[in-house]
Order: sequence, then C-alpha cells, then structure tokens
Amino acid sequence: MISIIIPIFNEAENLPLLRERLTAASPAWRDDYEIVLVDDGSTDESSRLMRAMAEEDAHFTIVTLSRNFGHQAAVSAGLQCAKGDAVVIMDGDLQDPPEELHRFLDKWREGYHVVYAIRRNRKENVLKRAAYASFYRILQAISDIHIPLDSGDFC
Repeated sequence: MISIIIPIFNEAENLPLLRERLTAASPAWRDDYEIVLVDDGSTDESSRLMRAMAEEDAHFTIVTLSRNFGHQAAVSAGLQCAKGDAVVIMDGDLQDPPEELHRFLDKWREGYHVVYAIRRNRKENVLKRAAYASFYRILQAISDIHIPLDSGDFC
C-alpha cells in the first residue's frame, strides 16, 4: 500500500482539481493507496471539501489539526497516521504534479529508499529564487547527508 501525505492550508480552490488529478493518476501506481489530507488549521472551505472527499472516496483520509502548526508539523502528523509501505509527500497546491508519482514509485520498486523531485524551473520572483538557492546551499553545507540542490518536499 502507498500513502500519499498532503498538508492542506486554505487550499479550497485547488482541492477539486487535486482530487481529480490524483484519482486520474492512481491507476499508474499499480498498488492500493491512501491519500492522507492533513488540515493544518484551514480557515476557508478546505475542511468541508476534504470531509466530502473522504465520505465519497474511501481512499481519502482526513487528519485535522486544532490550529495552524505549519507545513512540517502537518507532514509529521500525516506520517504518524500513514499505513503504507511507501510514503509520498506532496503539496496540495498542485506545484507537485500527481501524474509524476508513478516515476517515484517505480524507483522505490527498484530498491531506492528515498526518491526526490528536483525543480528545473521556479515560478517565484528573482529575490525568492535567490533565497531558495542560498537556503539549499547552506543546508547542503551543514547537513551530514546529501540533499540534492532544489529538491523539495515532493519525495
């Protein structure tokens, strides 16, 4: 079984398309799966939409945090609830394309323990791109493990 953990914070606009794209991509995964949506204290209609998704499709599980704790705390909560043999972490804003998940899972089936996505392009402005570039280089310099430059949470 595969667990896909998606932290959600005020993503009501994206949730219908996220569901549609995940569902359309799922046959390529070739395994049973669960999609763990972690509501990180959303104040828009995200909570209601996620509950409806879970009621309509047993593949969706909802974890609700009492308030906004931040992205990494939401990922950690999802990891605690995940039941899969493999876990995929992706963002809910569709920057991470669900259609690419099968490539990660193929690498996992080949025996890799960790599979990263590395961004080729960023949509952010020049200042934000420079901040990201600096962050990843500093992280690589102080880390005991190799973390590829421009790898994100999509892994």
